[in-house]
Amino acid sequence: IVASGQPNHPFGLIVYKDYLYWTDWILRAVIRVNKFTGGDFTFIRQNLDRQPMGLAIAAENSSSCDVDECTKGYSKKCQDYCTMNERGEARCHCFLGRKLLTDNSTCEDIRQSCSLVTEFTCPSTGACIPYESVCDSFTDCLKGEDESPALCSSSHRSCRHGFFKCPTTGVCKHDSLKCDGKDDCGDFSDETKGCVCNNTTQFQCSSGMCIPLKFRCDLLRQCNDASDEIECPKTNCSFQYGLISCNSTSQCISPSWLCDGKNDCFDDSDERNCKSIYIPNRCTPESFRCENTKNEQCIPAGWLCDDQNDCEDGSDEKRCSKKDCDQTSEFKCDSGDCIKKSWLCDSMNDCPSGEDEVDCYLK
Repeated sequence: IVASGQPNHPFGLIVYKDYLYWTDWILRAVIRVNKFTGGDFTFIRQNLDRQPMGLAIAAENSSSCDVDECTKGYSKKCQDYCTMNERGEARCHCFLGRKLLTDNSTCEDIRQSCSLVTEFTCPSTGACIPYESVCDSFTDCLKGEDESPALCSSSHRSCRHGFFKCPTTGVCKHDSLKCDGKDDCGDFSDETKGCVCNNTTQFQCSSGMCIPLKFRCDLLRQCNDASDEIECPKTNCSFQYGLISCNSTSQCISPSWLCDGKNDCFDDSDERNCKSIYIPNRCTPESFRCENTKNEQCIPAGWLCDDQNDCEDGSDEKRCSKKDCDQTSEFKCDSGDCIKKSWLCDSMNDCPSGEDEVDCYLK
């Protein structure tokens, strides 16, 4: 085949029975030849619109893969399910939490001994689940015993030794989770009651919560009451696209966020003394007013045409002129994107519409 000058530019290749099949990019065709002699050269398809890629053959006389000893009836002997092993032999198996008996056919539940401290035993199956998963509003036991009203009534439920109860949900959490800087109960109760902070490495929020000292005055709120950002050195916000400072916290906000119904300063100072829920025309000369937003959203002018939708309606990315590509080293896609010329005809679509892989045999 090679001696005869074929194939010109093969891509996909398959051998089936006495024939060799391949796709050819130059001829834009699917071709078949005799694999022994190279003769019987036949075009299966030719003059295709685009270069043919991969190739697959579906044999009409292929045997049915779903017919085996399990499907022929052996599975009826199995209580749970049947599978074939590597030698083609049918074998019975059991579902998770069950074991196969000596008759190699029937199964029984595995009765486990659960930890009396860290686990809960599901009465119906004997399965073990983490004690903290009990009464968490998610069913873990097969019949839902871990969420039964009789067990989870928060009025009389008590936790095991080494665990404490979250007051809002009634879930029992391990004592090690108290005062660890994470809201494990969902209401910060495990981080605000009786916590003693390490003054060397931690900061204690006004609510009692302990956080790493490095988070103090870092312009991000870690305390649930934002006390880690109060009484900080005054932040100079004037260099940040015309933002303004908050009264008592380290935050910088856009003037358009004043009186918009949201606590952007963390201390509600941006929502005080408002004549209405929203005061219009708050955009500064250094800002851009979004076109079709309900609250006349303003963004810093430096965010225009940065390939990110900062306005809710995306108007900050409209009417942005497409950049010119470097004609020496770049190729311009129909979308206006620029890609490296070395990426042309590399069998990978780099342009959104794939035009970098069209007519490659001419290049």
